[in-house]
Amino acid sequence: MYFAKHETFHIRDGWLYKGLNAIEDDPNVFLLDNAPEHLGLGKNMVRALRYWMQATGLSEESWANRTKEQYPTKFGMLVKEYDPYLERDETIWLIHYNLISNIELTTSWYWFFNSYQPVSFTHSEFIERLSHWIITQSSDKDKKISENSLRKDFDCLVRTYMPNRYDRSPEDLLESPLSSLSLFSASKERDEETGKQYQRYRYESARLETIHPLVFLHVLILRQEVERPNASQVNLTDALREPMNVGKTFNIGMIGFEDLIQKLDDGYDGLQVQFVRTGSLDQLSLPDVSSAEILESWCKEQLSTELHKGARRRLTNTSSPPLVSKGPPTFVTILKVRKRLRDISQPRMLFKQLSPSSWAQVKSRLSDHTYCTRRMDQVNRSLLLRFRPFSKISNLFHPP
Repeated sequence: MYFAKHETFHIRDGWLYKGLNAIEDDPNVFLLDNAPEHLGLGKNMVRALRYWMQATGLSEESWANRTKEQYPTKFGMLVKEYDPYLERDETIWLIHYNLISNIELTTSWYWFFNSYQPVSFTHSEFIERLSHWIITQSSDKDKKISENSLRKDFDCLVRTYMPNRYDRSPEDLLESPLSSLSLFSASKERDEETGKQYQRYRYESARLETIHPLVFLHVLILRQEVERPNASQVNLTDALREPMNVGKTFNIGMIGFEDLIQKLDDGYDGLQVQFVRTGSLDQLSLPDVSSAEILESWCKEQLSTELHKGARRRLTNTSSPPLVSKGPPTFVTILKVRKRLRDISQPRMLFKQLSPSSWAQVKSRLSDHTYCTRRMDQVNRSLLLRFRPFSKISNLFHPP
């Protein structure tokens, strides 16, 4: 079991895409002396990205030429081909599944989503329950995990699934792609004894519109392949309550489960899941396909959708409006940029002028190939931009 291997850095937008490109060019990139310069990240961030690439299931590490090298997994290659900027909810859910099913690399994630599963929780409750669970799981009763490591895991897990709070530094304003799942919310409460305020978090059920029926079926059959490889049926209770199965992964109950089963029945011939009553037990009869085949079906569906959208855009011949609004040139502007103009938010202005040294760092960051050799309609979910004045960088967003 590992704790706090993320160096306190949660997954940020653009990181996984950058990591996939980097290991494709050089599998040894994370161990290079110039890795921070090559990746455009700090030294600790490089170590965090190396960890997250493996924890999300996008890559795996092995020994080669007397050093450790990273190579993309089959899942990583699919993501790079079909959704490299992590814009689809389906991709985000699959990454979420990989995080909560890896008890070795992401132990706190596994515990929270499969064992703890609270309606609401606080920082102290999280630490206390996790500490007790570790004792029950550890074979070495004398081995203790540092409470500071558990605190780091708490902070990182919350930042992974919650939209960022804007009272932090600009670097922390880069959201995690998993925050789009809206699994966590927060509210302020007051302690009746001390009168002090504290934060209480709520673990929310998944929004069903974000769960693709094929991703739901992929997880259901994948768990069947692992737990019951020779069986074609699964108990309904196991599907909803078994660790890493669909109930735990998507935090859904019976109503949500039935809704997703109905979507499968309505839209996918040959992939229906049938309810079967056996004695006093409710069983699910699963289709005779593998989880890999289902994932491939989803990829083909996305490719067909993209081709249809491309043909429609060519027929309508519409030009895209500019993605960046001009804000006050002497202020820091944070812009949320969405691919294909999807859900563009209003700029948020922080009244803070940039120093010359800060402006130099901004220009250096904007020259990074990941962002600047591509049009802005190809950029990941969000991008932090700090500029003064606007005219100096306008050509970067609208290349000739």
